[in-house]
Amino acid sequence: MKPTVLAIDNDAVALSGLQLLMAKKGIELDTAMGGAQGISLVRQHPEKYRAILLDYEMPGMNGDVVARRLKEIDPSIKIIMLSGTEDEAVVKACYQAGAERFVVKSKDPSEMVLDALGSLIDEGEIEEIDINADVQSAGQNAILIDSILKMKGCSRALANVARSVKKYAASNETVLIHGESGVGKEVVAKAVHENSTRSGGPFVAINCGAIPKDLLESELFGHERGAFTGAHQTKKGKFLLANNGTLFLDEIGDLEPALQVKILRAIQERTIEPVGGHNSIKVNIRIIAATHRDLSALVAAGLFREDLFYRLKVLPIMIPPLRERPEDIEPLVKYFVNLKEEETGTKRKISDAAMRTLKSLPWPGNVRQLEASVKYAFINSTRVIQIESLEKDIISSARDRLETLAKQKGLMSHAEFTRLVLDMEKSLLQDAMKLAGNVKSFAAELLGMSHQAMNYRRRKLGLDTEVEEKNETKNNQMEVQ
Repeated sequence: MKPTVLAIDNDAVALSGLQLLMAKKGIELDTAMGGAQGISLVRQHPEKYRAILLDYEMPGMNGDVVARRLKEIDPSIKIIMLSGTEDEAVVKACYQAGAERFVVKSKDPSEMVLDALGSLIDEGEIEEIDINADVQSAGQNAILIDSILKMKGCSRALANVARSVKKYAASNETVLIHGESGVGKEVVAKAVHENSTRSGGPFVAINCGAIPKDLLESELFGHERGAFTGAHQTKKGKFLLANNGTLFLDEIGDLEPALQVKILRAIQERTIEPVGGHNSIKVNIRIIAATHRDLSALVAAGLFREDLFYRLKVLPIMIPPLRERPEDIEPLVKYFVNLKEEETGTKRKISDAAMRTLKSLPWPGNVRQLEASVKYAFINSTRVIQIESLEKDIISSARDRLETLAKQKGLMSHAEFTRLVLDMEKSLLQDAMKLAGNVKSFAAELLGMSHQAMNYRRRKLGLDTEVEEKNETKNNQMEVQ
């Protein structure tokens, strides 16, 4: 059964609008007037609905209560909450009830609803619901990735990241980028900025995990002269430097609790207060945050503020690791080789064997590690990058990986296979001789091969010596006489 979207609202006009919107996109939509009817539909057909568009403000039973009931029926069901308010308590209640997305209603919320649906699809949380009917080819994906992200690749996963960036860029909402170290989180953050109306303003980045905690507050918010020992002059912080532009807070999961409070206030009120200052300063910025850590797990452990997490998680983007999109490795390798060619004025080709080796690796350091390895191979080659040009650790890792895969799949080596075949052939020839009373001409007939061919194979397998062969020939001649 094809999954269907269910819209739950007590407003018939709103439901009609959603039906028209989904019909244009070819998405099947059922509707329910109120929470009780919606719960009843899901209970009757739990396998039918994969996504729920749920209004928060409804008489008798608010959306957060309905969401909890729906999750009890099917924990895997995905809920997009619609609300006319952005009140912090409402947002928190919806997420705590299990909503995956929170959309603030406006005069025309259609694009925001589709964006929310699209982001769930892009992240693989909803299957078989297609809001972009045409599946793009690798070539089309490459064009999209290059034009939006300024990255190289052709995978569907990276193309989905580009689509999310394109959708989210027009908004001024906070973006939270998840991904392992080295996948290009800052590149994606820059792409959001450069595709937005803020592209003419500054893009300011700061790594929250790379600056000592006693200096980070000053780096973020600035300080007044004399605020602390060594503060000989007033300094502008990153928030102020990013005014009228975008501030990228990398590795935000490493923030100390005290700074989390100040970051939350800055995001909520768009005001900052420099260290040692007494006046609040208004800033007009968009926040993009990134982390390689699981913020929801940090929240559960009490290491990250829940309210800040919800503020950051308005528009999430997940960048898959390189091992999950191996089709991006070859275009990346060629791109890095081209960069070195332009830098050095020398040309390089890359052998098929070397490319296969690079494509076979999991790359735990992701794109950053791949780039470093290509640079090493370029410098340690002349005209052609061969396997021998690669780092020894890379070659060893490739071999170990192949051996591990071979063991997992029960794949024997060629030498083992050859030995097995020869042993089987040897047994076959010996059994034929026994059945033929040790007369080779008869044994050859049993096996459907010539006497000469059988003698050759017996010698190859060490079953006969030349002397034995001559004696056998003499005996056969005597039998004929």
